[in-house]
Amino acid sequence: MTKTKTIDVLIDSGFLPQADGGPEFPGQLERVLSGDLVPEIYFQPIVDLRRGLVTGYEALTRFPKELNTAPDVFFQRAGRVGRRMELEHMVCKLVLQQRSRLPQGSFLTMNLGPDYLLSDLWEQLVANERDLAGMVIEITEETSISSYEAIRERSAQVRSMGGLVAVDDAGAGYASLQHILELRPDFIKLNRHFVKNCHLDRAKSTMIEMMVAAADRLDAWVIAEGVEIVQELEELIRTGVPLAQGFLLARPELELLGLSAQVAGELSRHSRMNREKTLEPHLMSCGLCLSVKAADDLLRYETEHTVAVVLDRFKRPQRMLERHPLLGVRLVESFMKSQVASSPRQVLYRALGRPSPQRFDPIVVVGNDGECMGVVSVDRLMSSVLTLDAQPLGA
Repeated sequence: MTKTKTIDVLIDSGFLPQADGGPEFPGQLERVLSGDLVPEIYFQPIVDLRRGLVTGYEALTRFPKELNTAPDVFFQRAGRVGRRMELEHMVCKLVLQQRSRLPQGSFLTMNLGPDYLLSDLWEQLVANERDLAGMVIEITEETSISSYEAIRERSAQVRSMGGLVAVDDAGAGYASLQHILELRPDFIKLNRHFVKNCHLDRAKSTMIEMMVAAADRLDAWVIAEGVEIVQELEELIRTGVPLAQGFLLARPELELLGLSAQVAGELSRHSRMNREKTLEPHLMSCGLCLSVKAADDLLRYETEHTVAVVLDRFKRPQRMLERHPLLGVRLVESFMKSQVASSPRQVLYRALGRPSPQRFDPIVVVGNDGECMGVVSVDRLMSSVLTLDAQPLGA
């Protein structure tokens, strides 16, 4: 008997569930889509490992218990009967309704397939939304991307509305790495495969370090998924991963919860030890303006700041002006951005690798949600790195 026939016999005998959910599935799906059975949205915290705070949440769908079906299986079955995008559309609207509950300064991520993002349903959705502020769209690998150009346009649309873009399951396959290169996401979600027992596997740790370094050069944040034991968490902190989620940190809940006192205390201990390894101690204030003219006026007529950053309506840096000691007030045509959790040494290395006219330009520092936090100067970073190198071993 062939393998296929063996599986068919097991399904017919009731030992294995039918892949499409059986004859009752279309009715179940219709009840969900009609609103008779409403899915619940659970929230799993995404934690800033440097500060020991919840900085975001992943929205997770849970279908009513009477359906007795895991969420991923229910979505897959909906796809087999040609109604997955309708299901994604309904869930997407449910998630967007939760934004008003977000704590200030945090974000909410949701998984969407590329086919849905290119569909008329997505266009209907965004036509009814004033903005996507606070949202991070995770592009999944459930279906292949038929046109990167089209998805790039959708990513630009999301960002223009105040949202951000993530690539899910990075490292799980070639496609996810191609997504990173093609889409230049704001967040890169590191697959659980790399996180599991990373403290015991030097190859995994090396790959994580490489991913963090690559993400920093792309002005992206790495989010490590599936952190389950303390040793994994400690290794992620050591390798410079800025954000993480997993059962060790917090489980999915119906409420938007913070961290337990125990977890917060452990992260606080680590954050005190690692704060000096970030850009935070080197931050300098800058003028924050909404137009190039306002920034120019500020630098010409006030002396408090030497740098002014022009923000969009979501407080994200768009342009930078500097009062240069020799050139006067000038627009920095191609400014460098970096994440606040980045290593000063890595940022200095990037800065000094710029073309000579831009090598010593100030660097704009952004937080988890892309908002401008200030600037750092190259000479200050250089002084910090040289001071650390001059310290004796064990100091």
